[in-house]
Amino acid sequence: MNDPIVQGVGLGHVFGHGARSVRALDGVSVALHPGKTLGVIGESGSGKSTLGDILGGMLVPGEGEVFYKGRALPRLDRRQFKEFRRDVQFVFQDCAASLDPRYTVARAVAEPLDALPAGLDAKARERAVLEMLERVGLTTDIADRKTGELSGGQCQRVAIARALVGRPAVVVCDEPTSALDVSVQAQVLNLLRELQDDLGCSYLFISHDMGVVAYMADDVAVLHEGRLVEQGPASQVLSAPTDAYTQELLAASCG
Repeated sequence: MNDPIVQGVGLGHVFGHGARSVRALDGVSVALHPGKTLGVIGESGSGKSTLGDILGGMLVPGEGEVFYKGRALPRLDRRQFKEFRRDVQFVFQDCAASLDPRYTVARAVAEPLDALPAGLDAKARERAVLEMLERVGLTTDIADRKTGELSGGQCQRVAIARALVGRPAVVVCDEPTSALDVSVQAQVLNLLRELQDDLGCSYLFISHDMGVVAYMADDVAVLHEGRLVEQGPASQVLSAPTDAYTQELLAASCG
């Protein structure tokens, strides 16, 4: 297998202080490989989103280290850290909160292009935005609408276009379909898989839905109260789990 693009080793994190402190992660190690999807499952409060935020550079771990292309984030120079920021993007559950409602769709999708090292002229930016909107199944006439006017499904497609327009190596998908209707959810999942096949990006796919993870993931990591209790190929973990907690999750999803 190729070397990981992003890797977390011994990750731990505590929110709060003293008696009110909560350990969100405890000694978690995972790796994101090129073109592959790592599904992260667990109940609410298991540490899934904290792990995603740490691997994506939005939260500094209290313990352990995150590596980007083999180098620890704190040891990246300014140019390398900018590359990391470009190379790792997010798609969140609440797409409306991640998009400024005052922005047009075109402006929202184009934002990541500002970070590209060579930059793009106005025509190239417009062409890149319109091409990505078409790839996520939106007509180009939506480009001039405000993001606050979009339906839930349109909004999530715009969020995906924004995340992928700069051709990142990794996309952290944090419950990207859980707020959508079932029919729209299926469309978005299929879209994410198609784009991964086309662009070769890696996904960290966070979800509480075992069926969704089974559909999306090559490998699965199971978190319980901040600890990694099971990890391996999705076909193995989801069909013959060895940990009692994973077995409980599967039983609950089937019931």
